[in-house]
Amino acid sequence: MTDKMSLDDYENSQPIALIKTECGGVKFAVPNSVTGWRAQTLFTKEPDTIAWIREFEPGEVFVDIGANVGMYAI
Repeated sequence: MTDKMSLDDYENSQPIALIKTECGGVKFAVPNSVTGWRAQTLFTKEPDTIAWIREFEPGEVFVDIGANVGMYAI
């Protein structure tokens, strides 16, 4: 018996990362280690982006033009 999971088994297990925010939890599908890392570092990878978003006023609109995967638009 092995402790390692095959890539197919891992991707089929549909792992989820629950990221806690000021407004509750957000669930991200993390089918691989890269998306898992993106979810886990959401608030630390780009602190200036997070600070800028937190300055938004109610009613303002944030448009994500698709420069990457949309993590901050969520």
